[in-house]
Amino acid sequence: WLKGFQALKKYKLEYGDTLVPQVFTTVDGFKLGKWVSNLRIVHRKQRLSDERTSLLDQLGFVWDALETQWVKGFQALEKYKLEYGDTLVPQVFTTDDGFKLGIWVTNLRNAHRKHRLSDEHTSLLGQLGFVWDSLEIWWLKGSQALEMYKHEYGDTLVPQVFTT
Repeated sequence: WLKGFQALKKYKLEYGDTLVPQVFTTVDGFKLGKWVSNLRIVHRKQRLSDERTSLLDQLGFVWDALETQWVKGFQALEKYKLEYGDTLVPQVFTTDDGFKLGIWVTNLRNAHRKHRLSDEHTSLLGQLGFVWDSLEIWWLKGSQALEMYKHEYGDTLVPQVFTT
């Protein structure tokens, strides 16, 4: 246990958090990501001693990594909406701090489609004006732009290099 705890402290010093990717291995070959994942399971089953729980709490250990990541993604999406006016995040979009917001949003839509998103998260996203079917929105925007082009130019023969 001590080897894992020391490796976790070192990881936090280097990366600033305890959100160790499950595949993370230290330079000396210790599978820290697996160790951290097992810690969360043991804690969830209430089989981790109070002393160890306290030591991890003092370190700022994140017990629910998925919820923490969700909050980080939601905050990034709120910021994106403030800056760009919508939640139509391009799939390749990455925030300044390296968070892959576009992939996170795509994963949200997939989870929602498969009914794997909590009611609470669905509600929060709805309040933000989250677009569940981005293809439908792109279709509507495109058809509106085409209507405007036809009104202005009299046809729908839009040159490939034309932008609105």
